[in-house]
Amino acid sequence: MGLAIGAAAPRGGNRRSGRTAERIHHPARTQDRAAAPAAQTRAQGTGAAPGADADAGGHSRPHTSARSACRHTHRAPSGTADGRARGGRAPHTLPAPPAPPAPPKIELPSSDAAYLNNPKPGYPAISKRLGEQGKVLLRVLIDADGKPQKVEINQSSGFDRLDRQAQEAVMRWRFVPGKRNGVPQSMWNLVPVHFVLE
Repeated sequence: MGLAIGAAAPRGGNRRSGRTAERIHHPARTQDRAAAPAAQTRAQGTGAAPGADADAGGHSRPHTSARSACRHTHRAPSGTADGRARGGRAPHTLPAPPAPPAPPKIELPSSDAAYLNNPKPGYPAISKRLGEQGKVLLRVLIDADGKPQKVEINQSSGFDRLDRQAQEAVMRWRFVPGKRNGVPQSMWNLVPVHFVLE
């Protein structure tokens, strides 16, 4: 009878002993629970955001995820620095059109130089008696030496005698030859001849 009573133990006592044994065999769990409030207090004191890691000095160190790092990664432009296309060829540019040539500098022949000593056409006596007068406009081809080669009537005075007298006189004149870019050349020139009664 005494042995049976000593061996039987209440069920509640076994449960309490089991919890005590669990506490004895797992001391690290109890320390982790005690350390959690202290860690939260330090994080609030340092201003660290939730989910941040603390370094050895107690300073917070934010997490860096691979996704956020990819967002800030600089993407290289599709073209290269020298403006080449993606295929490696430089863009084709059309050459600038050539500048138009400068117009030549033209100097027309002249018969007004004093050293030429060109005499005035004679006035036909019959034209004076008949009161004929007017202006003859002659078209003259002058060579590179200043000599007239052809004399044509461009505008008549209205009187044949005056027109012929003007042609004959101009064929004996001398001219300053015309020039193209400073070089003497044969040129046509208009020469007026006036017949005025005094």
